[in-house]
Amino acid sequence: MIRYTPDAATKTLAIVRGEAVLLVPVPAWTAHPGLWEALGAADPVEAVLGELARDGIVALPDFALVVAVPGSLRVVVRGGFRVRTAGDTVTAAGVSTWHERALETDAVFEVLAPFARKGAGVGPLPMVEGVVPAHAVSRGELDAQDAEPGAEPRSSVARDAEPRPEAEPEAEPEPRVVRDVEPEPGPEPELELELEPEPVAPEHTLVPADDETIVIGTGAGNGIAAAAAASEPTAAPVTGDHDGLTVAVTKLQRLRRERVTGPLAADGAAPPSPEPEAPRLRLVLDDGREEVLTGEIVLGRSPSAGRSSGTSLPKLVQIGVGDPDISRSHLRLAVEGGTVVVTDLQSRNGTTVVQPDRAPVKLRAGEATPVLAGTLIDLGGGCTMRVVAD
Repeated sequence: MIRYTPDAATKTLAIVRGEAVLLVPVPAWTAHPGLWEALGAADPVEAVLGELARDGIVALPDFALVVAVPGSLRVVVRGGFRVRTAGDTVTAAGVSTWHERALETDAVFEVLAPFARKGAGVGPLPMVEGVVPAHAVSRGELDAQDAEPGAEPRSSVARDAEPRPEAEPEAEPEPRVVRDVEPEPGPEPELELELEPEPVAPEHTLVPADDETIVIGTGAGNGIAAAAAASEPTAAPVTGDHDGLTVAVTKLQRLRRERVTGPLAADGAAPPSPEPEAPRLRLVLDDGREEVLTGEIVLGRSPSAGRSSGTSLPKLVQIGVGDPDISRSHLRLAVEGGTVVVTDLQSRNGTTVVQPDRAPVKLRAGEATPVLAGTLIDLGGGCTMRVVAD
């Protein structure tokens, strides 16, 4: 039995006739008076699409159409509408026209408008045929595991139970204010000073030279002299009153700079800055799933690792279950040198890529093709995916 959830705002109409269910915005029903006859045609999908696209693709409104045939469902979705079954969800995300699928399932489904949310409210109500304001239409009952994300769970607890009153917080005591009392001025105390003997400074020897060299003594804390002495090669023994720790002024300046900024290159240039991290690449499927592109991925109705050419096993991603346009192992994606490479695996329907600001190109079977971030990949039958870079 068909059930619908009324739309109090009257933004979306549900049109039910025979085995066909159509949800459209109210203006689309007014602009296309032939929709009721199209739903009663021998092929409702072809008739409804012909009526909605009568004024061209640009004027095509958002809609969701479900036609139940023996053993399967034909689903056509455009815009924000979506159709859920016991094992699949059909949306039109990333599709510029519409998304059409043939699902091998029973006649249990649910059609949702863009703003539809399950929760408290009127409905669902039974319906046989007709046109009513509704933002959700369903046939049969979906399992609990297929419930819409964010839906309010059913509960046997009474909703009118009064909540327990919260205890009032205790009042905090007022802080005590302590004021500083200035002492009364009095006679200044006499200070007795004890003179300590002056420390004896370490002996420094100044050696005249043509290159303005200075001699640093061996007193404590002289880390620069020690570093300079350690960095110089061993010289010949010094005779006379020279202590062997003579360091040039220019070398001392270089040592001070290195302690602050680190060692410079041989030509005096600053050390190179670290290279920026490469962007993270992702593959966003039309059903909302995301796969991080770090290695190799094989996609298809029943993908296998035998269609991989890499040295490591690829990740297998199942798409298009029950769709004859999608091959078992349809497509391979890999990241080589920071670039995404796409290869069609001798698929039945082929693969088309649409790179940013470029015309669509159909891939040659078995030929690896590099693509840019933002590329749309179309496997046929309305099954698409997009390469995204963070």
